[in-house]
Amino acid sequence: MDYEKLLTRALKEERGHVTQEELSSTLDPMAQSVDYDVIAVAQSMWQQGNKEKLSHALNSRNFILQIPAEKGLDAQGYKCAACSTPIGIIFGPSRVCAYNGKAYCPDCFGNSERLIPGRMLQNWDFFMHRVSKESALVIDEIVSIPMLHMSALAPELYLYVGTLDRVRKLRHQLSGLCRYLNSCKKVSQAEGWRRAISKFKNKEYLLEHMDIYSVQDLVRVHMNLMVPDLKECVNEGITHVKACPFCQAQAYICEICNEEPVLFPFQVDRIWKCPKCNSVFHRVCKPATSHCPKCIRLSHRRQSATEPLKV
Repeated sequence: MDYEKLLTRALKEERGHVTQEELSSTLDPMAQSVDYDVIAVAQSMWQQGNKEKLSHALNSRNFILQIPAEKGLDAQGYKCAACSTPIGIIFGPSRVCAYNGKAYCPDCFGNSERLIPGRMLQNWDFFMHRVSKESALVIDEIVSIPMLHMSALAPELYLYVGTLDRVRKLRHQLSGLCRYLNSCKKVSQAEGWRRAISKFKNKEYLLEHMDIYSVQDLVRVHMNLMVPDLKECVNEGITHVKACPFCQAQAYICEICNEEPVLFPFQVDRIWKCPKCNSVFHRVCKPATSHCPKCIRLSHRRQSATEPLKV
């Protein structure tokens, strides 16, 4: 993708930064918000000193997103993809790597087995597959890089994999909770919350971006190891918000009914959130036309501002 070129250029220029303007000039509008999430996480990794690892992962990203087809010995000139030793037919045996589809001689192939990222994304396949020695090194290097945007790459998995959908909903709640707790003056007193989020040290993207994953993260989802930790964070965060006067002061009041209970963006099963202005309402009060009172009020205000003054 073009954003990889932008990020790589930024890395070389020692900026560690890709601006929204650069992204907008390169990507089509439908892709900008999705890809900018990936860039935000990547830039954070760069700033943490993971420049070489990140650059290597970007260069290998095409193989991550697909199930490679076998290239065929004739496409390789009947030579090993690593050492160029003649293989096939009368030259000697060959082995096909499940990661890149290339053929290798027995010495360069070895006995390594790895999970194949493309098979995980396409088929939710977590079986081990035989790979070459060089592919094993590549996979080991990239499995911890968070650059897989599931809504963009494999949105259908949310429909068919219940655990993955559950993780997404919990991360959606957490992204809303983090906005409150990160700005709360009393968060230092929330020991339960701080203990829960400590399990995500160096993986803060799991709390802030609900669709970004690394290969390792998907393995943890498959093994149902992520749900309990996320659930603990959600429960501890909600406990703090309910008891904290500073957080309660930032609650929303439904402008349609103007009645309690007050609302918070992380109450995903109870609220309807306007996609335009992000105002929050009771789900049962959702406007039939999907136009919220705040949007209508802002529209009238803009019209009034453009009308000429009457003398």
